[in-house]
Amino acid sequence: MSTLRAAILAHCAGALMMGLACSAQAGDGMVFTGVTEAVRDLALSLSVDGVVRELKVAEGTAVKAGAPLLHLDDRLEEYEVKRRALIVENHATLEASRQKRGIVESMLKSSRALHQKSGTVSAEQVQQLEMSYHDVVGTIRSLEGEKAREKVEYEIARTQLERRTLVSPISGIVTVIDVDVGERVRGGEPIVRVVDLSSCYLIANIEETYARRLKSGTRHTVDVRVGDEWVSRQAEVTFVSPVADPASSLVKVKLKIPNETGDIRPGMPGRIAFAGSGL
Repeated sequence: MSTLRAAILAHCAGALMMGLACSAQAGDGMVFTGVTEAVRDLALSLSVDGVVRELKVAEGTAVKAGAPLLHLDDRLEEYEVKRRALIVENHATLEASRQKRGIVESMLKSSRALHQKSGTVSAEQVQQLEMSYHDVVGTIRSLEGEKAREKVEYEIARTQLERRTLVSPISGIVTVIDVDVGERVRGGEPIVRVVDLSSCYLIANIEETYARRLKSGTRHTVDVRVGDEWVSRQAEVTFVSPVADPASSLVKVKLKIPNETGDIRPGMPGRIAFAGSGL
């Protein structure tokens, strides 16, 4: 490594440790150093309070999207789901009313025919059967509405049960677990962190004249620190800030770097170089 390059890297490393933007002259060009971060780094929480009953993962576990991470105590919710399921599945009263409707409807048709042909059935008897028929039809409609409501209540109970399980929305690695079995957690409090390492961002603050060279969707070569080496990767420009920082006159840019092998650790430094003057 040349003395000039070593000096540049030492300067940039010190700037990164202090949270400052770093740039250095490199021949007839310029190098800007930034920091890598995961594209998806999620701090997950539950939407309800409860006591942790079971941890399904440990720190370092690889998970798929939809995988359960932990369960809260959910015995009461399980019983409520079972109770609601039994209510929904009970159709005895509704079926009995439907059978009654068929009988009354048949009697009504026969009575109307007899009343019209021979008069052996009075008009009052026909009216009574018509009233009975409308009553049973109304009862069936009421029971059907009740069944629809019972199904909604069952779905609500099932959703309440599902909310007591924390599920990973992404595929990635569990990097933090802040609870243990038996501990009480509050809804909305981050307790598990999952990071998707399949791609990373290189985020840097660069001079405005060089930022004009970058366009969203285009590709640019970047260097990323991997172990003791700098590794070159092709990255896609995903963001060029439309505004510059008023204090430094630098522009924030983001470049997406593929990381299928997982060798890039988010948080490590990266750099983007430009040939020639920014003017």
